[in-house]
Formats: sequence, structure tokens, C-alpha cells
Amino acid sequence: YKGPFHLRNVRVEELDTYSIVTSADVLDLPIDTDTVLRLGSMSPVKTVTRQMRQGYHVGRGSQNATRNARAAGPLLLVHGYCAPETPYSVDDFTGYRVFQDLDQNRRISDFSRLVAEFGAEHESFGAVGHSQGGFALLDMYTFLSTGLDNSVGERRMQTLATPWRGSPLTGLLAIIGDLLGLGCGDNTDMSYDGATKWLAGIPVDTRSEVYYYTGQYSTGHLINYCILAANAVLSWPNDGMIEQKRSDLDGGHNMGHYKGECHSMKMRDPPICQNHERNALLNILAAR
Repeated sequence: YKGPFHLRNVRVEELDTYSIVTSADVLDLPIDTDTVLRLGSMSPVKTVTRQMRQGYHVGRGSQNATRNARAAGPLLLVHGYCAPETPYSVDDFTGYRVFQDLDQNRRISDFSRLVAEFGAEHESFGAVGHSQGGFALLDMYTFLSTGLDNSVGERRMQTLATPWRGSPLTGLLAIIGDLLGLGCGDNTDMSYDGATKWLAGIPVDTRSEVYYYTGQYSTGHLINYCILAANAVLSWPNDGMIEQKRSDLDGGHNMGHYKGECHSMKMRDPPICQNHERNALLNILAAR
């Protein structure tokens, strides 16, 4: 290895808002002679690795090499923003654990750490996330070292009704918050701007581990809606909380958009998490 050495594509973000504080295409990197000699004994790294983003976890340093040797863990069922109860028909699943942090309004990063702590006792697990729970899973997989890294199976993360490109939550809650019993306040991470900034820091290789489903109101009625008042805030079609046009995850696997499935309980059509046939499929295909 010969100098000079540089850091390229450097970006420093403010933790609370994901706003870029400063950035640089190239920064000079002073390295002493001893470090250069040590680098000379290493193989070149030509791609960004998970260890670069997450650090080296002592207990899981050889994750990929040992995945198949570990016993399958549980399937974590993760709710979303301000959930009063778990949204899932849990009887549709086997070998599951229900994450519960009910009636709370969390930053995505805080939410993901709570899920990581919940699964910390397991060497391996898969996960299904509803709404903001999808954000939490992808954030956890991108930035933290957990049993999700070791999961074995077809689908590591599956999500239902996650607003990947944001939702007009502030105006929406002012209209329908009382109807749904949601009194947790605004969440800037899931606003249009907040979700866009958060997603900009998520690499394509981690997005590719997400399989996502979205829903909307049934059609053919005189007026089509999940919650009538929500149509004044949301573009059409929507599921009562999120808009179809903002539900795509670039780089993820879009498993379909379904009519007659609303975001949650207390809406005109059944909630997306209560589709028993799909839940059975999620259970079968989930990595663990």
C-alpha cells in the first residue's frame, strides 16, 4: 500500500433530523508508517461491508459462516406507531414472539434499539413489522448487530403497510386521532421529509432483504374509503393512514398492493394484519 490515503464520500448527519451537517468528496487521511505496514498484510476491500457499518460483534463475528449451524430462532411480530395492542392474528403464526411497546411515539432509531434488545437473547430470529415496525426492522438490520443477521430462510424481514416514503401524520392525526384512539402526537421521522432523509442513509443491499405488502380501501362503493375523514388529507388510494404512491421501497421486494385491506382496526375494511391466508404465508416463508 502506498499513500497518500483518503476518506471518500464523507457525510456527517445530525442524529435527530438526519440533516446533513457537512460533507466532503475527499478528506486527507494521515496514517503513520506502522499502520501502513499492517495494511500491507491485508487483502484489499473493494466493497462496503456490514462490519464497516456495524462494527465487529465479538459474539457474532463469523455470522455468515455459522448461520446454517444454528438452530432456528423465533419470528418477532413487531407493531407500529402508537399501537394500542398487537395488530396481528397471532394464531396464524408458529414459533413467534410478540414485541410490545404499546401507546408510544418513538424515533425510528430508538424503536429499532428496543426491538434489538427484545431479541437479544436469541442467536437467530426473523421478523414481521407493521407500519413503523417496518422502519424499525430495516434500521436495526442496517446499523445494529443482532440475531436478525443470522436468520435462515427465504425472507429475513417482511412488512405490512409501512409508509416507506412518509405520511402526512400531523394533519392526519388532527382529523382521525380521536376516532382511532391515537393520542401519541407527531412523529417527524415518518413525515415526507423525515422518511426521505432516513431512507437516504439505508443502503440498497439491506433494502433488498425486505419483502413488503401494502393495502387500500375496497372499491365499488358510492364513496371509497377506509376512514372517510382521512380522504381529505391523504391522496387516493390509501389505507386510512398511508398513501399508495408513497409506500414503495426502492430496492425492496414489492409483494403486492391489495384492495379491501385497511391500515388498522376501527376502519371500514379489515386490517391488513388480519389476512389469515397471507399470515400463514408470512409464517412459512419467514427466516428464523
